[in-house]
Amino acid sequence: PHVAGKGRPRGIGSTDQPNRLIQPQESSPCVDREEPLNSDDWTFRKPQRLLDLERKHDVSPADDEVKQQLTQELFSLAQHMLYCSPAPPNRKYPLAYCLYGRVPELDEDHKTSRESREMIESIYKSLEKTMPDCDCP
Repeated sequence: PHVAGKGRPRGIGSTDQPNRLIQPQESSPCVDREEPLNSDDWTFRKPQRLLDLERKHDVSPADDEVKQQLTQELFSLAQHMLYCSPAPPNRKYPLAYCLYGRVPELDEDHKTSRESREMIESIYKSLEKTMPDCDCP
């Protein structure tokens, strides 16, 4: 077990919980939702709401309401992964990074998703870690 002040520092790639490098904003983004990462092997399972919205968007890409709902679902899921998921940092941060990256594809003015993605990049850089490949679900 990790003892504060001893051993390797907590950070991205560490499996120690909790990770204190990234703290939730004043209003917590943690909402009651099913954890999208399987706790046995930390593989990602797309939430049904995301699957449904992606299908709707594929059928009607010009539908602004569907586009807005999909944007919100992707952002909410990214927030959950970054701040609320019990998954190890080396599993949840790359997924959050990737999900934040999908948001501007739908809403190029979504400033918070860009800032969140930049924050993850800066943490990886400060820890001298290579950004993981972004294989976004």
